Amino acid sequence: MHIQQHKNQIIRIGSIILVSLVLMLIPFQELAETNSICIHYNLFKIQCPLCGMTRAVHEFMHFNWVSAFKYNAVVVL
Repeated sequence: MHIQQHKNQIIRIGSIILVSLVLMLIPFQELAETNSICIHYNLFKIQCPLCGMTRAVHEFMHFNWVSAFKYNAVVVL
């Protein structure tokens, strides 16, 4: 059982690293110019608590903390 938990932890950490690397490689213009795919925003025209999070994480990972906070303040969590 302990070995399985260790494997699951390695998979989680590897996934986080992989997603982080992919986000760092995406040009910012691609993120900024796309239409919203947020179902909440498309239905109600009100931003949900996670709207702008992809752009915020991208900016945060590139040490642009002020612009990351402007996109979504939840990024600091």
